Amino acid sequence: MSVEDKRRFSVTLTEPHIKDLNRYVEEGLYIDEQAAIREALRRLSRFHGFETFSDKEVKEAVEQ
Repeated sequence: MSVEDKRRFSVTLTEPHIKDLNRYVEEGLYIDEQAAIREALRRLSRFHGFETFSDKEVKEAVEQ
């Protein structure tokens, strides 16, 4: 993924969300808060039936 494929967003979070993100990182579940947020977005996409970038990669690898 190139820099052109990325876009920065600013999000304001409540203290409980911040504490959760920090805990995920501290416990080693995610390397950083960004990784946790990206995973949450991937799960939300799947929940709503959207194919994610990683889903497409896996599908292409299996088909080859």
